[in-house]
Amino acid sequence: MLQFFPIGLTFAASIAFADQPPPVPPRTLTVTTTSYNPEPGQTDHAPCIGASGRDLCLAAREGDRTIALSRDLLAYYGLGGRYRWHDKVRLRSAAPGCNGVFSVEDTMNVRFSRRADIFSADRAQNVGRCIATVEPFGQ
Repeated sequence: MLQFFPIGLTFAASIAFADQPPPVPPRTLTVTTTSYNPEPGQTDHAPCIGASGRDLCLAAREGDRTIALSRDLLAYYGLGGRYRWHDKVRLRSAAPGCNGVFSVEDTMNVRFSRRADIFSADRAQNVGRCIATVEPFGQ
């Protein structure tokens, strides 16, 4: 079967042969990690609502750490990603603020790839920029 999916302004083809299983995404990936806040300049028209439909501001007040992943890491966009809404992922980094278990609740602008964006309700909690590995947690 021949499948086409957009990548930027070009199209890439993926050929699946009947005798070969589809490729499995790697379990652990290295990503650039940043943070974002519920502000109009950093989000869409509903700053506290993630692409999953979850209220991220409420989740932060309840102590749940949430994250946005670039579209190449999400299963919904046909780019080979493995993660779905509400999946738990673990980030590991030398930077303390970039470590922990997060719930996947949002996505990033299409221009980003191999990226994770940690949601912070308060700018004072921003982690800056770090390199981390992302892997499934509890699966």
